[in-house]
Amino acid sequence: MWVLTAAFVVCSILDLVAEALGLDGAAFFLRLLAMPLLIGVLLAARPALSRTVVLVLGALVLSWLGDTAGGASNLAKIVLFLVAQFFFIAAFWPHRRHSLLRRRWAVLVYVALAGVIAVALISKAGDLAVPIAIYGLSLVTMAILATGISRRAGVGGLLFVISDSLLGLSWFYHPVSDNILDFLIMLTYLTAQGLLVWGVIRADQRRRSLG
Repeated sequence: MWVLTAAFVVCSILDLVAEALGLDGAAFFLRLLAMPLLIGVLLAARPALSRTVVLVLGALVLSWLGDTAGGASNLAKIVLFLVAQFFFIAAFWPHRRHSLLRRRWAVLVYVALAGVIAVALISKAGDLAVPIAIYGLSLVTMAILATGISRRAGVGGLLFVISDSLLGLSWFYHPVSDNILDFLIMLTYLTAQGLLVWGVIRADQRRRSLG
C-alpha cells in the first residue's frame, strides 16, 4: 500500500509541475495515472468490501473518466462528476449521524459558501446553469456527509468544493493565468481525492480493530 501511496504522491507532484509549466500533454498523461493509483491504494489496504468501499471505488472510476474526457463537452464532464458525487453520497450516507448534519450552523456555513459560488457561476453559465446548480448541491451534500467518515475525509470533501469552484471560475471568468488556475485546481482536487480515500481506509481499519 505504501508503495502505491508514494507513487500517487509522486504522480500528483509531477502533474502539478506540468500544470504550472503549461505542459498539457504531460499533465494529461499523469491524470491518466492518478485515479488508478488511488484505486490501487484503496484496494491494497485490503478493506472489507463494504458498501462504502465499493461505492467509493465506483466514484473514483467515474472521476477518472471525468479526468480523462479531454475532448468531451463541459456538460459531459459535469455529468460524469455528478454521478461520481452520487456514489460518494451513497457511500457516506450510512455515517451521516457522525457528520456535520447534526450541527445546523455548520450546514448553513457550507450552504452559504456554495450559494455564493453558485450565484457567481450560474450568472455566467447560460445553458449549463441548471446542471451546475444540481452539481453544486450534490457536491456540498457530499462534503457535509464526508465529515461523518473522519476529520481527514471532511477536509477532503471541503477541498473538493474548493477545487470545483476554481474549475468553474476557470470556465467562466479566467481571473488569473490558466497555468496558475490549473495548478490550484489539481492541487486541491488530488489532495481532496487522496484525503477521502485515506479517510475511508482509516475508518475501515478502525471499524475492524473494534471488531
